[in-house]
Amino acid sequence: MKNKGQIYTLEALISILMVGTILFILFSFEPKSLENIQVSRKLKVVELIKMLDLTTNLRFYAIRGDATKIEELLSPYLKSRFKVVIFNSTTNMTLLPTIEEEDVAIVSYIIAGSLDGYFPIEIRVYLW
Repeated sequence: MKNKGQIYTLEALISILMVGTILFILFSFEPKSLENIQVSRKLKVVELIKMLDLTTNLRFYAIRGDATKIEELLSPYLKSRFKVVIFNSTTNMTLLPTIEEEDVAIVSYIIAGSLDGYFPIEIRVYLW
């Protein structure tokens, strides 16, 4: 009789441990939403563009309208597919990308393009 009670107690402890482990696994991992992933991708691009702007490479290539060179500078740091588009104050200086996916993030960065006057140049990075 004494062994029977110990076996039931041991079974109860094992079942509590199993249920507790399953609950811990289910509720310990926070699912990443698509919105959080988009925000982190955008923040990474903004930091990279700021870094390029501090080295004056960004302004040099943006004034010339050389989006491919800006893409080359960003490509070692970005894992996803992306395209850089440059706009001056009136028109776009490069072609808009054709993107067929719905998961697209766009980052805009505006700089003054000329010292003579305020002619803003917008650099857009499309991520998908």
